[in-house]
Amino acid sequence: MPIFIHIKRVSNFQLVKFSMSGGLATVSHWLVMALLINAGTPAFTATGVGAFVGSIVNYFLQRNLTFQSKTPHRIALLRYNFVCLQTWITNLLIFYLLHHIALLNTAYSQLLTTFTVSLLSYFLYKRVVFYDH
Repeated sequence: MPIFIHIKRVSNFQLVKFSMSGGLATVSHWLVMALLINAGTPAFTATGVGAFVGSIVNYFLQRNLTFQSKTPHRIALLRYNFVCLQTWITNLLIFYLLHHIALLNTAYSQLLTTFTVSLLSYFLYKRVVFYDH
């Protein structure tokens, strides 16, 4: 029984590190976006560049801090890009279902979508992207 409790604590701490890393990546995205907008870049372009920077920050934080993976970059980056594409599509689908079909308001739809996609991302990062065989 003590081994199970130890494993659960490690897993909970890993989820905290995952959330912190994702939060820092989001701040990076928004900071780059704000700087670009203030410099006169159109918002659409600024958010695209910001999201790209945020995804790079997220990859390195998740790889090194959260999962402490030894998977070679050439493998992990391919997996990461694939998972990012899948979670992006999932984000759009869930948001569409909640906002346009279930008719929930925008903020609540995005909150539920973000929560769901974050959990999905955690498990995909853990089991696919940074899974050390």
